[in-house]
Amino acid sequence: MINYADKEEWAKFIRENIIPLRDSAEFLVNYWEYLRRRMDGVYIDAMDEDYKSLVLGGVSEEGAYLDSSVAKFYRDFFGVSLNVELPQYVSAVKEGLTKGIMAVVSESLFVRFASEVATQTRKIEHIALSKEIIGIVEHPKEDVRGEEFDALVRKPDEVIKLIEEFYNKCARITPNYNEHSLFILTIRAITRRYLEEAYPEFKEKFEELRSFFGLKPLFTPKIEESEMKQKYTIWHLPEGSFGGEIKKLYEIIWDYNSKLKELLSQYFAGIVDLKEEFFEMAKNSVISSEIMDVEKLLNVESTLRISNPFQVEFEFYSYYGSGSILLPERPVPFTEVFNEISPFLFAGLINIDGVWESGIRFKPLR
Repeated sequence: MINYADKEEWAKFIRENIIPLRDSAEFLVNYWEYLRRRMDGVYIDAMDEDYKSLVLGGVSEEGAYLDSSVAKFYRDFFGVSLNVELPQYVSAVKEGLTKGIMAVVSESLFVRFASEVATQTRKIEHIALSKEIIGIVEHPKEDVRGEEFDALVRKPDEVIKLIEEFYNKCARITPNYNEHSLFILTIRAITRRYLEEAYPEFKEKFEELRSFFGLKPLFTPKIEESEMKQKYTIWHLPEGSFGGEIKKLYEIIWDYNSKLKELLSQYFAGIVDLKEEFFEMAKNSVISSEIMDVEKLLNVESTLRISNPFQVEFEFYSYYGSGSILLPERPVPFTEVFNEISPFLFAGLINIDGVWESGIRFKPLR
């Protein structure tokens, strides 16, 4: 297990995970921008043959993509295509009417993914620099890469390799495979009582560690007893905090991985839905509950209402109906519910989707 209270541990995480991922993401985004400058709006008849292959390489005489088509690959990942359908272009060639047909380079879903990862890793690096976790890092300059990008146009296999490396770096930074991200996931929404039980150093260094990761109060129960109120206050990692931005990064990766899974599987082996994979792993780490319907808790949205500290309502809502998450017919105090629900929050199986003065809304991870 990582030493979560050690600043150098997080410096190592930034150096070995965040910075290489940022460089990889920025390289791919800059390559797409290079292609857009060189190709977007350029007439096909005036285009260099190497660049023409990015829209026509691996296209049949009928205007269909062949297996291992370079043109299909560039369309899928970099949004490179023609301003007409391929069969229309083939017909135009036969009739000698290709004037006016040009390349179009648009932002693909994959480019959007790489761009968001680049932005998010820059944010994390900036916060780490401001907290003096790391020093200034020199990154490659885009303006010196023109020749490198031009050479890549002639090496589609190298581009495929770069995308695979980027994806692997993304996967390795998720809570599925990274202990630092897993730690952040476990503290993203947690009562102080459960936080100090899970990570004892928070007992002695609460303010120091709270400040380092950026924990803020999310929900404070309306009870008079101060020690109890402190124990059951829920803390979270807001956007803009060190921990909150790491959380947002792995959420971006999970989200785009789900959207791009089918496309990535066409080119790379072993692609899985990372969020679903994590959910299945996390389920094995949590025991059942004697007071809650766990099946409903993990599959539908639910709302905990605390109108009385000694008796709460915990209801679920779905397309198929509504009802109570709680199993006992006896009154259940909010402390008992919080104690039971904390392991599910800690494991990442449910998230807090909203809070108000006397209630909390929960949403399943998947």
